[in-house]
Amino acid sequence: MAKNIELKAKTVIARSPDQESAYLDGEIVMMNVENGNYYNFNEVGTRIWELIEKNPLTIEEIAEKIFEEFEVTREVSLEDTIKFSKKIYEWGLIKVQ
Repeated sequence: MAKNIELKAKTVIARSPDQESAYLDGEIVMMNVENGNYYNFNEVGTRIWELIEKNPLTIEEIAEKIFEEFEVTREVSLEDTIKFSKKIYEWGLIKVQ
């Protein structure tokens, strides 16, 4: 599902519907019901997924939480959150609002 989109700090993202997920050894494993693909996230990806569980957030808000909770600079947190968000958007796991 190759979708070209430019995500920025102020972009608001939310989970797409029809995702089945579970924890396995403290990390998220999920299936996209629409395409049948399975995905697993590392600790940071799992935390991002948890942050957008109930409410849409800007990428900047997510990156700030990652900065606060993990040993990373603000700049790296924002850059990596944008990259991860683009990846899970392309996989159809999130939507942009």
